[in-house]
Amino acid sequence: MLDFTRSDMGHLIHHYVGNKGLGGPLDLSLAETNLQDDLTKTQLMNFLTQNFKSDIVYEFRKKDPDQVSLYSVQDYCQRLFYNKNQESFSSFSRSIAEHLYNQTMHPKIPGGTMYLAYFQDVVSDGIMVDAIGIFKKEEDEQFLKPEIKEGYAVIESEYGQSIDKLEKGVLILNTAANDGYKIHVFDKGKKLKDVAFYWLQDFLSIQLKDTPYFQTSHQIMQILSWCDDILTTENNVSIMDKKMVENKTINFFTGKDKFNPEEFNKEVLQGQKELVDSCKTHKEQYKHEYQIKLKDDFDISQTAVKEKSKYAATMIHLDNNFEVKIKSQYDLMDQGFDEEKGMKYIKLWYVNDEFK
Repeated sequence: MLDFTRSDMGHLIHHYVGNKGLGGPLDLSLAETNLQDDLTKTQLMNFLTQNFKSDIVYEFRKKDPDQVSLYSVQDYCQRLFYNKNQESFSSFSRSIAEHLYNQTMHPKIPGGTMYLAYFQDVVSDGIMVDAIGIFKKEEDEQFLKPEIKEGYAVIESEYGQSIDKLEKGVLILNTAANDGYKIHVFDKGKKLKDVAFYWLQDFLSIQLKDTPYFQTSHQIMQILSWCDDILTTENNVSIMDKKMVENKTINFFTGKDKFNPEEFNKEVLQGQKELVDSCKTHKEQYKHEYQIKLKDDFDISQTAVKEKSKYAATMIHLDNNFEVKIKSQYDLMDQGFDEEKGMKYIKLWYVNDEFK
C-alpha cells in the first residue's frame, strides 16, 4: 500500500487536453502552478492521491521492436527520473499532454484538465521513493455562488471542479526501473465499452505486474474463457453443467492461499482426462494470445477472486419465462427432457418452503 503522510509535492502543472479526433483544443501551460498557499497545496495533494487505495500493481509494457523510435510515457518518465535536476518539469508535462492528445481520437473520449505532479518521499512497501503522478479530470460541475451585492441577495452559477472527484490517475514510482517500474492506477470515469482501454493501453501502455493478483486474475479468466469456448451445447454440454463448472471454479479459489493444479483438476474437473487435457490446451492458447506467463502453482489473491467472480454467471435463463439464480449446491438440481411434453425441465430439491 501507498503512504503519502510524509510526502511533498515539489512540482504541479495542469493543461487542457481536448478530443483531437473531434478537433478539440490542446491548451498548454507555459509555467508550473504556484503552490505558495499551504492550505491549497494540502487540498490538492489529497485531491490527487486519495484514490490510490488498491494493492494492484502495473508495469510498463516492453516496447515493440518496430516502435523503438516512438516516445512513450515510460521514456518521458525515465528521462525525468534520471535527470530531474536538468530536465524541465514543465517541458516534460507538455510532452505527456501532447502524447495523450494524440491518443484521444475516439469520439466518445471526453476532453478534460490534465494534472501532472512530482512527489517526493512516497512510501511504498516500506520504501521511500519519488513518484510522478498523471491525472485527468473529465467532468466540470456547476456550483451556486450566493452573494450580497449592494444589499441585494444574488445567486450566480459557475462551473468548476470538485475536489472530491477525479476520474483518472496513474502514479509511476521510481523503483524497479529495469522491470517496467512500479505503477498504481485508478479509473473512475464512465465505463464506455469502445474506449475502455485507451487510458491503460493506448496512452500509458501498461500491464499488470506478475503478482498474485495478476496470476489469479488471468488464471480465473482463462478457465472461464475455456468454459465459454468448450463447454457449449454444440459439444453436448448443458448450460447448467457449464455454470456448475464456473461456480465450482470460483468456490475453489475462494478462501485458499495457494493454487494447486492437481487439486483443481480433481475438485472442479472431477479428474476427467478429456476435460483436464482440454483446459490445459486452452491455457497454452490463452498464454500465447495475451503474451503472458502463467504459473502452475501460485499464491491466490482474494481481491482478484472477488473481482472476477462477477464473470461467473449464476443466473440460468429459461426461454422468456423463468430465471433461476444458483448460489451453490448443484447436486440439489437435476435436468432432463420430457418426451411427452417435448420440453426440457429442471428439478430443484429444497427444505425451506418460505417464498420471498
